[in-house]
Amino acid sequence: LGKYSKLSLNNNLLIYKTIIKPEWTYGLQIWGTAAPSTIQKIQVAQNKFLRKLSQLPIYCYVDLIHKSLNIEPVVKLIPRFNYDYLQRLYNHPNHLATSLLDNSPTTRRLRRVHVLDLSVNYQPP
Repeated sequence: LGKYSKLSLNNNLLIYKTIIKPEWTYGLQIWGTAAPSTIQKIQVAQNKFLRKLSQLPIYCYVDLIHKSLNIEPVVKLIPRFNYDYLQRLYNHPNHLATSLLDNSPTTRRLRRVHVLDLSVNYQPP
């Protein structure tokens, strides 16, 4: 996947989507509530990796790289993954799993963003 790799761009993207992306998206619903600086670190790592596998120079815009490779940034993936997670919880047959959807103020002790609040503005395709 490095600078002198003989793999094509399609093969590099296939490796990214099948091996690397599942590694950092595992548990995305939970660490989506992390501090913005933590999410930014993961975004920077994704940007560096995409720049390296596409073999583009440093002065190419990151937005252009994401659009040309058809890969969403981390900030846009968090609400989508959280929406899918909530849909699975709503349809779960176990009542204990659906009790996780309780978003009353008595269960919230911290002033942080709650997992259930992450998909509020997300519109499914």
